[in-house]
Amino acid sequence: MNTKLDNICEEIKKYSSGIHQLNESATGEMIMVFEKRYNIIIPDSYKKWLKRFNGGELFALPVGTCFWGILGEAIRKKGELYLEDNFYEEKRVGVPENIFMIGNLCDGEIIGFDMNRTDKNDGCVVQYDVESGEIIQEWESLYLWLDFTFEEGKMLFDDN
Repeated sequence: MNTKLDNICEEIKKYSSGIHQLNESATGEMIMVFEKRYNIIIPDSYKKWLKRFNGGELFALPVGTCFWGILGEAIRKKGELYLEDNFYEEKRVGVPENIFMIGNLCDGEIIGFDMNRTDKNDGCVVQYDVESGEIIQEWESLYLWLDFTFEEGKMLFDDN
C-alpha cells in the first residue's frame, strides 16, 4: 500500500533531472539527536520526509521551495539555512516563536509548522510573511501543503 509520502515521491520522479534538487536522507539517529539537543518533538510526518530528503529544493528553477535539513555534525554551507537555525535569534528575526521553520519560498516567505497546532503525528503548516508579520496561508498537514506545492509547480512546468 502506498503512503502519502510514497505518492509525493512518485510525483517528484515525474519531473526531469534538475527540476528538484533534494538532499540525501537524514538518519533516524540524526533526527533523534536533533530532538534531544533542542528539546523538540518533530511531527512523524516530517520525520518521514527527513528520512527521504534532508533538505533541498522543489522546483529549483525558476522559483523554488527550499527545505531546510538537519545540519548535525556537517559543515555549514554559506547561504544555506538549516533546522538548527530555529534556535538562533538572529536567524528568526520577525518570526514568532511558535513557528518551527522548515523552509522558505523564493520570495523569502517562511514555511513552518505552527507548533501550537501540531502534535507528534502531524501539524498545521503555515506560510508566514516576515514583512507583514502575518500568516498568508495554512494547511492542515504537511502532505496537504506538499500537494499544494506540486499543484503550483505543475502550472510552471510541462513535464507532468
